[in-house]
Amino acid sequence: MITKPVKYTEEFVKNELEKLEQDARIPDILVIGELFENRKYSRQRFCEWAVDFKDNRKISDSIKRIKQIFENKINSGALKGKLNATMAIFNLKNNYGYTDKTEVEQTTLKVETDEDITKEKADEIRRAIFNSTSQLPEKE
Repeated sequence: MITKPVKYTEEFVKNELEKLEQDARIPDILVIGELFENRKYSRQRFCEWAVDFKDNRKISDSIKRIKQIFENKINSGALKGKLNATMAIFNLKNNYGYTDKTEVEQTTLKVETDEDITKEKADEIRRAIFNSTSQLPEKE
């Protein structure tokens, strides 16, 4: 038996989002998945609403507020030592787009000359440049 997918109306979604936002503010509910434990729809449906109603500002803003509530709970809980920092980091990276900050300093050196540079001369130039900054070991 094949069933038709359920079509959620705008009114139904708005009402559900109001309830979800109220429940999201309950201190004991720490992750967004807990909101859907006693609902007749899943978290996936909530994600689908975000796509289906992306042009509806009220619904879109409500979904963003709910997600923001949980992001704030995780940040606050981790900073106050109430949540495991490793799990908080994992959750923030996987659900809220956080990434580790990576800094890379890149320097490009361009040498223009009319004469051919021998391998020995190139090594000598390289040593002179990098020995002063101690970034590269001597070539053997």
